[in-house]
Amino acid sequence: MNRNQHYKVICNSIRQEPLKSKEQPVQKNTIIKSKPKSNIRWLKRIIIWTLVGILLQIPVYYVLNQMIQNVMNPTSLAQKTSVQGDKFTLAAPNINNPLVSYDDNYLAFRSDRDFLIYNFGQHSVIWKMDQTGSKKVLGYQWLPDRNALLVFEAGLGVNPAQPGRMSVGIHSLEVTGNPDKIQDSFSLTLPLSFQRSQISDISLSTATNLLYFSVQGQAQSNLYEVDVMKNLKRLNRLGEYVDSLVVSPVKGTVYFNTKGTTTGQTLAVNGNARVQVASNPLDKVLGLWNQKLYLGTVDQGYLVKIWTIPDNQPSPTRPDFSLFWTGKVPWDQSSISNLDGYSLLVRTAEALYQVSPQGSKILRQGERSFLSLSGKYYYAFKTDSSGTSLTRIGL
Repeated sequence: MNRNQHYKVICNSIRQEPLKSKEQPVQKNTIIKSKPKSNIRWLKRIIIWTLVGILLQIPVYYVLNQMIQNVMNPTSLAQKTSVQGDKFTLAAPNINNPLVSYDDNYLAFRSDRDFLIYNFGQHSVIWKMDQTGSKKVLGYQWLPDRNALLVFEAGLGVNPAQPGRMSVGIHSLEVTGNPDKIQDSFSLTLPLSFQRSQISDISLSTATNLLYFSVQGQAQSNLYEVDVMKNLKRLNRLGEYVDSLVVSPVKGTVYFNTKGTTTGQTLAVNGNARVQVASNPLDKVLGLWNQKLYLGTVDQGYLVKIWTIPDNQPSPTRPDFSLFWTGKVPWDQSSISNLDGYSLLVRTAEALYQVSPQGSKILRQGERSFLSLSGKYYYAFKTDSSGTSLTRIGL
């Protein structure tokens, strides 16, 4: 190879080097452009799955919101679906003043001229007293802590110590043993003036062992207290007609309404201490639960307000009232109330209402009924010539 040829080869080699260096940046630019496309692809996937998750959560949140709304804002006077319960058949053409024991095992009631105690577990009557003779039951009430029934009775031989004489007294019928046995114990003789009276609002204070009851049918409706020494004491004053009462299980204070005076009031009495806790003549004592006294304002046949005050009376200072509920549910002479958790159950002649700070609604209606002392059960019953069909429903 001569010098000229060698020179041409070197020149050609030098000319081709820049071309190679120009090709490399093109390859690098191609690689750099591919990365943004990959990031965009992943971003699209994230957005799609996020939208899918949101769409799936919408029905779940809708259902939860409906449940919360039903709890916070219950439909006023909305009827509850019927619930199946235990059924019992009583061989009694009718039942009057049915009362259930504290543990929901026994039922005391009147049927025509008979006074009976029924065992739910055995589906049978374990006590029966015929009132067609010389004896008559004036009133009765189960004790709040055991299966013993206090019975107010009038007639010949009520006091076992005087079998041939007219008397009025208090018996204790306590259910003992297995099978059931009734232990009948005479407790106290009452004045003969009580023999044509009706005894109601019977309450025993477990804190003080003081017994309270109201007597209807005397010159006025009176409230009485019986202490552990069996001393009888009237608590209301002349002109004060007792309407309803409740006894504190902790302090032993008795709260009661008066009517017939120029200004109706709610009083609290404990020993020699006596104070007025409310002065509205429309207020009525409903019950005492969770160490709070519940007062209801009843106006023209309707319960329109419920107030609560702490169970700390009698106290020289006026109690602090808290508004529990405002609304409108019927209230009649047969109406009673009980506490179910945080809600108040109000039973009228043919309906059961649930009342809470969020509103009120009908739980049952169109049937005769009563509530258990514990507040756990609702009893609906129907009667005909053959007997009484009773259904026990858990609340």
